[in-house]
Amino acid sequence: MSKQDRNQRPSSMVSETSTAGTASTLEAKPGPKIIKSSNKVHSFGKRDQAIRRNPNVPVVVRGWLHKQDSSGMRLWKRRWFVLADYCLFYYKDSREEAVLGSIPLPSYVISPVAPEDRISRKYS
Repeated sequence: MSKQDRNQRPSSMVSETSTAGTASTLEAKPGPKIIKSSNKVHSFGKRDQAIRRNPNVPVVVRGWLHKQDSSGMRLWKRRWFVLADYCLFYYKDSREEAVLGSIPLPSYVISPVAPEDRISRKYS
């Protein structure tokens, strides 16, 4: 494998109808990635930047989760989440009418909440 091949990211399985872009400051390095949360408010996945969900792609799982509000007030909102096509979509309710936001997952590592994260809310 050449150096150039190692530096290329794998292609995403996110729907081609997407027009949203995602930027990451993480470099592609071999080995496990560790992502720690910070106290900063992130604006990724907001409605104006959300990816459209392809209705023809099967849903892996759906259900209620609590998401920290992006207002900076550390409020928690109950949202309906749908995992499909390597992307996490969230809605106001289970009718899935209008996507509030989306989080493309190919470049993230999902891990359980650790005690040092100081998050005691279930399903967050």
